[in-house]
Amino acid sequence: MKSFSSLLLALCVSLPLFVFSQGVPQKMSYQAVARTADGSVLANKEVALQIAIMSSDNMDFAVYAEEHLVTTNKLGLMNLQIGAGKVLEGEMKGIDWGSAAHYLTILLDADNSGDFRKMGTSQLLTVPYAFYAEKSGSSVDGRNKNDPNDWSMNGNAGTDDALNFLGTTDAQGLVFRTNDNEAARINTAGNVGIGTSSPVQALDVDGNINLASGNSIRNGNSVVLSERQGTDNF
Repeated sequence: MKSFSSLLLALCVSLPLFVFSQGVPQKMSYQAVARTADGSVLANKEVALQIAIMSSDNMDFAVYAEEHLVTTNKLGLMNLQIGAGKVLEGEMKGIDWGSAAHYLTILLDADNSGDFRKMGTSQLLTVPYAFYAEKSGSSVDGRNKNDPNDWSMNGNAGTDDALNFLGTTDAQGLVFRTNDNEAARINTAGNVGIGTSSPVQALDVDGNINLASGNSIRNGNSVVLSERQGTDNF
């Protein structure tokens, strides 16, 4: 068996920055040159590669691993798609890219005999943007956008009003914005402010209120204000 270098030279990982309409492509382009310990390239040779993606949270365990059978060209260059090999562990779409740093470990079987040797580990310094966008969307407690505790922009079902809510869990008010400008807020006392950031009443409005025809504002059974001619402003 030949002795091979502990480094796999000319590593190039091409990260997709696009999203197909049918979903995020779970593949990364990988290119490398295979060399022997004396620097000679492994030209026109069929080799087996095992590729593992590790999280810095646990470098002893691969969050995803796969195997490829590739043939180098006359320059020892090999090209493949990470995510398109024979899966050995996990799944690409299950990687939480935003949770920690991730590393790529390469093992090479130059004779395709089942004897894999570790060629090196390098950090993925640039996370595939499309992967991160699909899996991330992190919040303060580290949940990603696929977390069942997150609320959908298209409505939600199976909620429990004793458990599920929109709001804050600390001593902060809840602010509603439109066009990035404050439109309303509920302060920590439960007062609602429209046009004011410091509501002191249950409903505090700084501006005109238009009361449409046929409607009134009541205090118990007494009419406090009702529409008389068109609309009352106050």
